[in-house]
Amino acid sequence: MANQNTAITFEITVIQGRNLAPMDKEFIAIGKKTSSDPFVNLVYRGKKIGETKVILKTLSPTWNQKFKLIVHTSGVSKALEGHADYKNLSLQVFDKDIINTPDFMGDVLVALPFTASSAEPQTSWYPVGTGTGNLYCKKASGEIQVKISAKRGPGYPFIASETTIEVGNTAVEVGLDNTPWLRLSLYPQSKEFGQEQPPQEQHPWTSWQAFQATPYQRPPLKMQTASKYELSQDPILPSGRCRALIIGINYTGTKAELKGCANDAINMKKLLVQSGFNDDPTHMVVLSDDESAIGEEAKGNMDAFMPTAANIRRGMQWLVHNAQKGDILFFHFSGHGHQVVDKEHFEADGYNETILSSDYRKAGQICDDEIWGTMIYPLAAGARLTSLMDCCHSGTGLDLPYDYNVAGSKWVQDHNPALGKGDVILFSGCEDSQTSADIQSKRGKSGGAMTHSLLAALREDPTPTYANLIAKIRKQLKKRGFTQNPQLTSNQKFDVENRVFMLSNGIEPNRNKYIGRLKRSSIRLGKPKLVEEFEIGFPNVTTKPKGIELDVMESTL
Repeated sequence: MANQNTAITFEITVIQGRNLAPMDKEFIAIGKKTSSDPFVNLVYRGKKIGETKVILKTLSPTWNQKFKLIVHTSGVSKALEGHADYKNLSLQVFDKDIINTPDFMGDVLVALPFTASSAEPQTSWYPVGTGTGNLYCKKASGEIQVKISAKRGPGYPFIASETTIEVGNTAVEVGLDNTPWLRLSLYPQSKEFGQEQPPQEQHPWTSWQAFQATPYQRPPLKMQTASKYELSQDPILPSGRCRALIIGINYTGTKAELKGCANDAINMKKLLVQSGFNDDPTHMVVLSDDESAIGEEAKGNMDAFMPTAANIRRGMQWLVHNAQKGDILFFHFSGHGHQVVDKEHFEADGYNETILSSDYRKAGQICDDEIWGTMIYPLAAGARLTSLMDCCHSGTGLDLPYDYNVAGSKWVQDHNPALGKGDVILFSGCEDSQTSADIQSKRGKSGGAMTHSLLAALREDPTPTYANLIAKIRKQLKKRGFTQNPQLTSNQKFDVENRVFMLSNGIEPNRNKYIGRLKRSSIRLGKPKLVEEFEIGFPNVTTKPKGIELDVMESTL
């Protein structure tokens, strides 16, 4: 019979691994590490709660072992506030050594689904990170597949009296019946916003080929009150659906030509696929003027994947179409950015930020107001959109309401904020007033400085907190002599110091009670800027700002 204080029982199945780091030296290749004897320790809040069996001589082991984690009702605030040690389960991967202590092979951070009711099991692949401190493996690689289900107990959501953590005795045999268990003090969900949204039918996603765009409809200039369901603070379980729009424009054959944006698209696609995104026309679209960045589907059909203004607008609509609670989206833009006068007096500096399509001379610029109205405003509460914009003047490129002040470690709201319901986060390559560099490596490979630095930071630590990630990106850029200052903006305020960055997991609930554009007061018009004002020369010929050629251009405001 279930304990009356039991709030949630997690059933965790460590299924298998693939492409893990080789740690053992084989006799057939003396001195060369070709295999491992991997096993996994399950650790929660510093306490070991289980261990898989050892699988000999393989880099792609299969365990298929189940573990149970029982969580009690009092003290849940830490988990719901985003504290990583409360929300996440660590899977520490080791190589068994008969003589010496096991060799650390890396770790996986899994976000536990603190749901308010029973949930269907969710199966995902998680990248193996390098770890930190005493447990660190520079060459950590591969992924671990894990299945998790969460079942509500009789004690949920009532407050329990215990305030301590207890860890049970180590299991004699790994399995559900003899698995170590752990009690954790948890607070209940908010009564004000704790009502669960009625079940929704999951709307299917449409492939890129079949999707039909509609003319852009500008959101009304007013604030609307979010519903009680849209304000629910219940933890959100990922649906398992991931979708990405990746744009890399080299502007080939023009005076504005860049070299590395298509490479940025290729590298970002690789990262997303490794993180569990499906590479098919329903889940991932790459727009580029370089056929090599798109792949086989571009052969004979390049027009459908050219990053024209029409295709970019269609792509933004496609990305968020039928996105629902639990869905995870990604938007990446590498190319030219610019600024135009904000004729509606919203922007603090008097300018709207823009991105440039491959046909910008004919189609004009795409303004951040339209980007917000297309992707952010309609996004459902409980859906997540992560974005990387590697272009000039990209600081507030999505018009998100909260800007993270790194020096002060706090969120600052815009004077005239544009508020949505979704969990939207933007990493941008520079401040609104700055340019972003297009660089060439010593090996001759070109790429955007921001994209390159983010990828390098994630190779160093695949599961950093958001604070650590933005700090590592800035460190990477500074080390290479760049003055651009990457920015972190968001649609929701969250705990930057403790929330862990994950591409295919971890969704924050909506905390914005009012949705829409709020105009507290008008801002004076900025001075019209000609393009030549942004052509800043760098003494190092291997770098080039993502500025644009010497023309005066009209925006599509």
